[in-house]
Amino acid sequence: MKPRERVLAALRGEEPDRVPLFEIEINKPIARQILGHPVGDDQEYYSVYSGLGLDGINVWDSGYPLKTVDENRYIDNWGIIWQWSPESETNFYVGGTIQGPEDMQRIEVPNRLRTGRLRGWRRSSRGTGRSLLSSAGSTTPSSSPLR
Repeated sequence: MKPRERVLAALRGEEPDRVPLFEIEINKPIARQILGHPVGDDQEYYSVYSGLGLDGINVWDSGYPLKTVDENRYIDNWGIIWQWSPESETNFYVGGTIQGPEDMQRIEVPNRLRTGRLRGWRRSSRGTGRSLLSSAGSTTPSSSPLR
């Protein structure tokens, strides 16, 4: 089965030829080791996922404005606080707006169909052989708001 067929079969409750494989993130130092040189654009970054035989690629949403907390932290469109790590060259979760069940009533869900939001996903998926993508957080690997 091709990656898209495998993932869609699993989502439909059918039995694929094997369990679909995903990785939430391959940070830049790891991608650099795999490629043997510094990572170029997002397309090259996502080629690492395809090269490893993964069925899905996690594409970080960059379609929403961010609020900077300080030079190393920002808040995304969900209210999640992220911090930049120079060692891993990525952002990691440090807190958020949901601390308990009562916070669920106050959260504003971002518009998933906002104009331009899907553009980056489509651009990043070209040439990867992977057409089912997921989204989390707020940034693409090469366009962190902090670095």
